[in-house]
Amino acid sequence: MHQTSVDDWNQHWTDFSASTELGPTPKYRRRIVFRLLDGIANDHSVRMLEIGSGTGEFAVEFCRRFPRSSFLGLELSAVGVEASNRHGVAAR
Repeated sequence: MHQTSVDDWNQHWTDFSASTELGPTPKYRRRIVFRLLDGIANDHSVRMLEIGSGTGEFAVEFCRRFPRSSFLGLELSAVGVEASNRHGVAAR
């Protein structure tokens, strides 16, 4: 019988968190999302769900740019939640 393994998200953070911010992808992705939201969120409130919210940097910028909107970020790792708390995000 094949045994199923469970992802250890805390270990993923330890192994990969530094390298994920080195490349241009996170900044480019944020720029695209905010460019799209700028057209609608200034006139309307937006509800944002971010799956894999990581350090909370996107949440901080989103809430700063769109204060009338609501944000919910989901993060599976305790390491990511701790990092979010350090950025001033009310994470648990």
